[in-house]
Amino acid sequence: MYFGKDFKEFIALGHGSWEATMRGFLIHFACHALLSETFAPPKRPSVEKLKRLSDATKYLYTPRDPELETLAVRQALLSPHTRDVVHDTCNQALFGKLPPEIQLMIARFTGSVWYLTILAEVRPLLDELTPAPLYPEQLSLTKSVFLSRIEYQGRSYLSAIHSKASENQGKNEQQCIDLPNPIDKIVVSVDHVGVRGVQFLGRNASPAPDGSPWYETIDGIFVRAMKVRGDRPSYGSCVWTAPDPPNLIMRNMRDFSKFCRLEYLKFTPDVRGLLVCCDNSGIQGIHACTELYQPPRCVVDFTERGLGSKLIFWTYFPINSGETIENAWNYQHQGGQCMSSSLTFRTSLGRTVLFGPEQPAILADTHQYRSLRRKGDGYISGIVHDGLDPDLGPFPIWTFGVVCDSNRAAKDPEPEPPFRRYTMPRFGRPGMPGFWFITEAKLDGVRRVRVSRDSKKSHNPCIGMLLYYEDGHIESVGRVHWNLEMERDIHTPVAISTAFGAGTKYVKSIVPCSPRSRAPELLILPERGTIVWWFSYRGDEVVIYDD
Repeated sequence: MYFGKDFKEFIALGHGSWEATMRGFLIHFACHALLSETFAPPKRPSVEKLKRLSDATKYLYTPRDPELETLAVRQALLSPHTRDVVHDTCNQALFGKLPPEIQLMIARFTGSVWYLTILAEVRPLLDELTPAPLYPEQLSLTKSVFLSRIEYQGRSYLSAIHSKASENQGKNEQQCIDLPNPIDKIVVSVDHVGVRGVQFLGRNASPAPDGSPWYETIDGIFVRAMKVRGDRPSYGSCVWTAPDPPNLIMRNMRDFSKFCRLEYLKFTPDVRGLLVCCDNSGIQGIHACTELYQPPRCVVDFTERGLGSKLIFWTYFPINSGETIENAWNYQHQGGQCMSSSLTFRTSLGRTVLFGPEQPAILADTHQYRSLRRKGDGYISGIVHDGLDPDLGPFPIWTFGVVCDSNRAAKDPEPEPPFRRYTMPRFGRPGMPGFWFITEAKLDGVRRVRVSRDSKKSHNPCIGMLLYYEDGHIESVGRVHWNLEMERDIHTPVAISTAFGAGTKYVKSIVPCSPRSRAPELLILPERGTIVWWFSYRGDEVVIYDD
């Protein structure tokens, strides 16, 4: 009996013996004994009731919040059910007066304790567990509704919703909500356990975020048998990472399915760039950064979770002040089937970037680019994707699209991105994967660079750099990795040297260039031209082209 996590993890810790009571359900002797002692003998829970509780607390999907265990420990240290157990080591009254940040620090240091889990989580849940009703309760949406809540693993969840106050709970333990008339939509905030909250909204009302990872929007409350045909999808089939989803147009989407979990990245003025995780199959994650190449840590952990030993590359694409995304393309077979989850952007500054591997020229006769923005659409104000869907596993992003601003007119989209074609590198060990990733930037006006190094590797290679221009905008080539070493700024001119090691070519150093260092083996960045930085499992290659 181990709730909230896989029992295999618990048994691996060596916590005693297990007794198999029925198929697919195990009871841990020590846990069961401790729990039973908290009940009078006639009221001790049966195996069937424990099984029901186990099923009720089983995760719906793998959560991405790394602080779940810490929140559960904090709840346990505050629980009245653990007061007699922790009184010698923790003064609950004093602990409850501490700021939440200090409480979390103490809980993180304490770690998970199995008997606290039993007393603070399982025991209260058993008190709330009631027989399932024979029929679902019918709520009148013209009157008030009453919500009951319960704490579980440091979060507050809805345990019941009724049309009238429950007699089993005091009025102070229930939340009464006066419903608007008419109700335009319902927003349900959910996570891996259940429903955290519900918002009933009238016309022109905006939902408020409550910290939940997903939000499901239900509109058209009283229309049951009508199905609207057209471009706009039904939000009843999607859950979102924000409570106020964008107005999607189906022609701007790729591979929109009946049910999916979607993230909306809105290009607000504080977004300074996009951080993209890729492998040979395409994009594994795409995230907005409000600080220079600094993503939210929990998002990065979730993206890398489940990829196992797959080799991945993180790339950073700066978005400069006043810069907008003019168009986006995906690459697909002429019959409509997508080749991979690659995505190409074109910005108002004339910059073009490909997220995902460069497609071999041999596919040009059978594949084509498809613009996600259509004639008449405005500038792209955000993107939508399913990269945070926990059911996606190790597979790349498959559903994505763009949101266009109808208030900002833009010129008609080009059928293909205005790429300049470059020859792929041809080196590396035989049999290594042939996919390459490409980044490029203009050299006109570069005044300084900042180099990113992979200090985790023995040869300490340079893996990318940021380029700073005299007009104030920023470019990125190679890979700019947020948790690897970033060297101090180097003013131009600069020289690049390469070397071979472990069967791959890599960038050995990027240093200031002086008249004495103009050796033939060095690549000197000129004042004009284009720098192209290729990278893959085979190594890195930097090439300078004349414009």
